[in-house]
Amino acid sequence: MASLNALGRQILEALRVKVIPWAESGAPFVLLDAPPKLSGTNTVIERPGKKLPLQHGKGQNVRTQWWKEENLNTMTSPYMGCVVEGEADITIGTTTAMCRRLNIPGKRWIVSIPQQNIFIVPPHIPVSSGMHPHWERPHPERAYSRILWFQFHNSGVSCHFCSSDKGEHRTYPVYFIQGTRFLSLANALINEMATQPPQYLPLVYHNLGTLLHLMVRGLITRQAKSALEANETTSSPSTITSANTLIQQATDFIDQRIYEDPPTLKQIADHLQLSPRHLSRIFRREANISVIELVTSRRMNLARQLLLESQFNITRIAKNCGYASSSSFIKAFIRHFDTSPTSYRAAHQDNGSITQHLAI
Repeated sequence: MASLNALGRQILEALRVKVIPWAESGAPFVLLDAPPKLSGTNTVIERPGKKLPLQHGKGQNVRTQWWKEENLNTMTSPYMGCVVEGEADITIGTTTAMCRRLNIPGKRWIVSIPQQNIFIVPPHIPVSSGMHPHWERPHPERAYSRILWFQFHNSGVSCHFCSSDKGEHRTYPVYFIQGTRFLSLANALINEMATQPPQYLPLVYHNLGTLLHLMVRGLITRQAKSALEANETTSSPSTITSANTLIQQATDFIDQRIYEDPPTLKQIADHLQLSPRHLSRIFRREANISVIELVTSRRMNLARQLLLESQFNITRIAKNCGYASSSSFIKAFIRHFDTSPTSYRAAHQDNGSITQHLAI
């Protein structure tokens, strides 16, 4: 690979151009806890809500608990978001354990989070599930937001975008940045917001800045490594270099579209201004793989990464990988890996394995 893939470049640009400058200028920071804690002028509406039963059981370390009728879910690790465009409404709910601990009835807090605002969610806090637009006001067709999300693990951070627009919500593929410091910094952020007096707020932004700059460094390090690998091939014939460039451009185009209806051979060829036949010959000659096999490989690579590094259920992973139904996704996964997605996740969830993007 000559560079980060398209998603990695988008995340790097968002961090450098928007998120880090906003954080360094003291953008509002919100702890989505019960009740929420703010370092800005965000609007919070409190309403009665249900006491949600929180279940713990086999597989909780890789799954999200989802209350469909409430459009709320919990994560078992902390995650953070930044509204890079528009404005979002995030709802916080209460579990039976939270109500008992805080001696309160069931509640819902709706936090309005404008552009440039950053927020973080502790583990096991019910918040908006992302199955519907992040909008709790009248006229959902007016909803518009683009959020960059970060979910923290022992071995790194999973990043993805989501968007709410004209009454529809869409979640995009996940990009993984490897590193062992992200989780401890995220927990430090939560602890400072939850337990410390307001005069220690500078420590929140100190930890936040460190966290964001480490993400950028991880992305740049990966980019530099890829560039070094590309430079090692400069002695190859120019025709091979050109073919590798076309293959990389095709891969980037597939990655950009994979969460929708994955592109056909003709669509990829049209994007590269080649004939489908010529593009197929290049792939067979230089990569020993067909274009359609590459599309399937990228979808399965994304599926495997989501199984290992996210807490999404099978239905959501199928949707994120561009499959119309979970059944068609499961059949494709079994054909590719000779095991079901559920079995694959169960076999790997305890060993902390990390799946990197596959290079062709």
